[in-house]
Amino acid sequence: MSTKYWFYLESHIFVSYNDNDILLYDTTTGSYIERTSAVLADLLKSVYDERNLGVVELMDSDVISDEMASFFKDVISKKMGNLIEATNREKPIVLIPKLFLNHDMDKLYNHEILKKEEMDDLKMFLTSNASQYLLAANIHVNGDCKQNCRHCTLYDKQFTCCGKYEQTLSIDDLNKIASQLSHVGVPTINIIGGDIYSYKYLNNIFELFDHKSLNFYINYRNYIANEKIDNSKIHIVIDPDFDFDIVNMLICKTGNLEVEYHFIIENEKQYLTIIDLMSFHDKSKYHMHPFFNGDNIEFFKKNVFYSKNEILENKHSMRSIFRNQKMSATLFGNLYFYPDGNVKASPNSKIIGNIETQNLVDIIRNELFLNTAWRRIRNEGNCKTCLFQFLCPPISNYEEVFAKTNLCSEY
Repeated sequence: MSTKYWFYLESHIFVSYNDNDILLYDTTTGSYIERTSAVLADLLKSVYDERNLGVVELMDSDVISDEMASFFKDVISKKMGNLIEATNREKPIVLIPKLFLNHDMDKLYNHEILKKEEMDDLKMFLTSNASQYLLAANIHVNGDCKQNCRHCTLYDKQFTCCGKYEQTLSIDDLNKIASQLSHVGVPTINIIGGDIYSYKYLNNIFELFDHKSLNFYINYRNYIANEKIDNSKIHIVIDPDFDFDIVNMLICKTGNLEVEYHFIIENEKQYLTIIDLMSFHDKSKYHMHPFFNGDNIEFFKKNVFYSKNEILENKHSMRSIFRNQKMSATLFGNLYFYPDGNVKASPNSKIIGNIETQNLVDIIRNELFLNTAWRRIRNEGNCKTCLFQFLCPPISNYEEVFAKTNLCSEY
């Protein structure tokens, strides 16, 4: 007489599969099981079939093969799930982790599954709540700067940084931005030049914005003492060709301010120089930003690109995995306002509006609908078929610069 079993996975297990490749990842311990098996892939698909409610019925003949026995032993030993005899037992109830959003932008792209009233409701919700999605406003006020950094116009394509532009943000556009942001309560406002000290409406910034939200990005050679700026948060940008003595003196001079130092780095020699410099200062105040200059791909492969082992070194919560399935936590919520009035969702994306002719809510709604940056995920290229696609760090500006969705050493 054959025995019947119930097989299930714990609710904190994330499952990924592609063809015959499968991954079980424990979001509480970071342990995982990776196999290639058509039989196991079919088994996991059955577990996640809504009709089975997370529990599948198996018979002796299903569990006696070496492949299945080894898999069940691994699952049970790692406390990822269980295989129990069904004799005199009711079917267990398991809450399968499944991402579901009542108001999901992706539904608009599958509108054939929505009724018209559901479609209208979703559009209305996204429009009325659009301003809540804005987390940071990056305002480029001018492009005037006497410095000649080697890659000046390229740095801000990869990370928040000063940069040169031909135009200057008008006082009218500055007023429009400030007026509309005042109704949103955006937590971070980054003021970026050029040399912001040469911006003729600099004093207006302090009249228009809450100084507690203000962050000023300044090239280290441009920094001068300014009572109002010094009472805000300062980000001093230090290009790769920096003068060691000048930077050292500047850090000593500004150490008592709310300041962070951002070193742009292209190679390991520069890295060692920065480490030497900061050994004399507060290490919590400085950051390094790798910069791809077109010729240092090996530096990026060694120090920036990530491997499967590196991805698995840190635990990933179910919440972060679900988040990575829907948006880029790196890019989401950012708007970039440029001196000509144009607005982007990332420095490398398409223009989604202009503050001179559109209001902020419409611009945000444009990004939600067009998805030029905020909701970009690893569902293209090599990432599309990778079991680890949603355990990886979210899409960033680096992927845009490299024109590829993956920055991993597996490909």
